[in-house]
Amino acid sequence: MHIKKILTELSNEFSKEEIEYYYFARMVSQWHRLLEPKPDFDEYINKSLYRIKDENEWDNSNYSVNYMKIIHKKIFNTEFNQNDKK
Repeated sequence: MHIKKILTELSNEFSKEEIEYYYFARMVSQWHRLLEPKPDFDEYINKSLYRIKDENEWDNSNYSVNYMKIIHKKIFNTEFNQNDKK
């Protein structure tokens, strides 16, 4: 299924920020499974976030690790820790 269709379907039940954070959380999980030496966290995640931005129509979205940290704080009321696998 194409990313635009997936995002459209998800937006029927979830907020834009929740959907963006879901994709971010998946990328963080992927980063944790990489073998050492791991690439720089921000570079790895930002590259993936920008790819998603290019594939959808949410032009006003702020696809960056820093923005995902803000969403994390809103959802979980705690600071994001890239080393926390939970």
